[in-house]
Amino acid sequence: MSHCHHEHCDHDHEDLPESGEQFLLYSKIDLDNVRCLNEAEPNSGKKVIRPWNERMDDSKFLESDADEQLIVFIPFTGSVKLRSICLRTDRTESAPSKMKVFINREDVDFDAAESYSPIQEFDLVQGSNDVVEYGARITKFSSVRNITLFFPENFGEDTSIIRYIGFKGEWTEVKRDPIITVYEANANPADHKIPGMPATIKPENSMYEADELAKVGSADLTETEAEGEEDNLTLETAEADETLLAEMTAGVDVIEEFKPELVDTGAIEEETALLETGSAATG
Repeated sequence: MSHCHHEHCDHDHEDLPESGEQFLLYSKIDLDNVRCLNEAEPNSGKKVIRPWNERMDDSKFLESDADEQLIVFIPFTGSVKLRSICLRTDRTESAPSKMKVFINREDVDFDAAESYSPIQEFDLVQGSNDVVEYGARITKFSSVRNITLFFPENFGEDTSIIRYIGFKGEWTEVKRDPIITVYEANANPADHKIPGMPATIKPENSMYEADELAKVGSADLTETEAEGEEDNLTLETAEADETLLAEMTAGVDVIEEFKPELVDTGAIEEETALLETGSAATG
């Protein structure tokens, strides 16, 4: 059996709906990531967060270690509209006397708990063996992803004891925002820079202008590439000169092989003179 202790609930009565099991949030707690500071036994903080039908099990409890202070961090698997915090402590003076609540923070240690302002504080009931329900101000607990409970003191003992922690409220799955991808129907050249080309190409440029700009970009060789091109040109020129020289030399040989013998012009003149003399005598 649980009851709301009106003197310590610190809420408007209409804020707390019918306390039914349909509001229990045990199955919505991320138990693997629950952690506790100053617990005497490792993982004992997780053991007091259990199903409602195990709330009276005295074999599992959380006790502080070095002093009476305890911090319990509880994350949820979604977003919670928290209505109440359910606690079962201890009948002795080891029961915590105060509770400070922080939400949606993962950095609350003992120093931070003393300096941060809690979203709500509670004076806890002493000497009860039942589960006590502490109503939350719903306007402040409308979107809770994680909650931190800080118990700064107890009723007089050196250590504090808690036997059960539970929550009531409404849980909502947190959906991730979809990733929106925009595809281009027509590519914008300004979004696709080419080395050597201007940073932007205006949409009104004609295809001819774009081609000319591309030619300018492709002609913009680096110094190393230009030197390589020059070396290749020199090599090709030298090879062409050797080929031409070989062809010219071969031509000279052909000319020398087929050149005619020189005619003796003196003999021709003498023979002509004799013919002319003979013709004159006959006449």
